[in-house]
Amino acid sequence: RAESKESESGSWRKARAVTRYTNHLFEDILVPLSGDSESCDSLEQAIIIAQRESARIHGLHIVDSKEKVKGSSALAIQDKFNQRCSEANVDGKLIIEFGEITKKICERATMTDLIVLKIVHLPMGGLSTLKSPFRTIITHSSRPMLGVPAKATQFQRALLAYDGSELAKEALFVATYLAEMWKTDLIVFTALESGKIKNDIQDYIRRYLEVHEVQADYVTIETNSKEELKNVIEERHADLVLMGGYSGSVLREVFIGSSLDYMLRESKVPTFICR
Repeated sequence: RAESKESESGSWRKARAVTRYTNHLFEDILVPLSGDSESCDSLEQAIIIAQRESARIHGLHIVDSKEKVKGSSALAIQDKFNQRCSEANVDGKLIIEFGEITKKICERATMTDLIVLKIVHLPMGGLSTLKSPFRTIITHSSRPMLGVPAKATQFQRALLAYDGSELAKEALFVATYLAEMWKTDLIVFTALESGKIKNDIQDYIRRYLEVHEVQADYVTIETNSKEELKNVIEERHADLVLMGGYSGSVLREVFIGSSLDYMLRESKVPTFICR
């Protein structure tokens, strides 16, 4: 019962709504590492966050046999991780585990505040979407995730994709924190979907941000164009996107596609995914 309550949408935000003013929002960060050179991007992104948040980095390397747990390849990854954290003056420790990758990541996530993961094995559309390990982690993890497509960024200008859903409110919570504590510039993007979403949807955000004394730029479009979202990110030079996770029909996500899947495939900047 406790586990299911922990997995409810909004539980992460509610648990941190008060302590955000006395503690950092991300005190423990999980970083799964494959050992490939590309996975270093996620570690570098985690280091930037850890330096700003005085956070601990929990590295996780998963192998496919018990014999490999103490193998030279895994230990080399551990040594490299320790060296990089030491160079960055960040508290970090990497654990080597044997098991199924997505299951192990979700298990470890419950002990942290954020998963920072290199974007690989993406949902590519159609029925193959359901087999995507990345999608599985987003769906089953009890913590928000930061997907890193390329090089790490400093979170100087964030774009919040807001549609009024409960998951979007989770993203608003994080965006407001970054604007308050990191002094990140904030852009609020809303697609009205040709009348499906009310014109006054951003009124809630304006009131919320006013309470927190945060200013933002607002961009509203009439259609639900994924390409337009990508264009705004590029035109406004955003280096972070914040979105809700999967909230609609699975069939719709599979056959029509979701904005989240599109951004994971197309965006060149990190995507913060709330649940």
